[in-house]
Amino acid sequence: MRLDLPTDVDGASWFGAGPRESYADSMHATVVGRHSGSIDELNVPYARPQETGHRSDVRSLELSRNGAPWLRIEADPDALGRRPGFSLARHTAQQVTAAGHPHELPASSHSYLYLDAAQHGLGSRACGPDVWPDFALRPEARTLVLRFSAL
Repeated sequence: MRLDLPTDVDGASWFGAGPRESYADSMHATVVGRHSGSIDELNVPYARPQETGHRSDVRSLELSRNGAPWLRIEADPDALGRRPGFSLARHTAQQVTAAGHPHELPASSHSYLYLDAAQHGLGSRACGPDVWPDFALRPEARTLVLRFSAL
């Protein structure tokens, strides 16, 4: 799910996996706890724009606006105990995909919050091996239970 937010949404604090980005097959590099970062700290400025900044296993997420707490999102686990993840970025996935280099990204018109019920593991065969089969995202129904509250 993508939420288009005001451009002055500039950071996040969360209780979940962190402090660095995490995907289905990179969870061993994370610690579940309270973490925070600015929108720029949450994303890696790769030489070729690509998806970045996903944080997994989120229980609660607080977004800041101009550095002040603004919105809280609490996430319940699904029936199998799985929790969603999030990423907060200055560009949409479509804008990132269309850009070959960082200077080709358009000026930001929003901050974008992505809330994901699941994520595919790392790897695409584009410049290395494909994702391990255990971490490949397969079609299935998922339910997200989220509570939003203003701060």
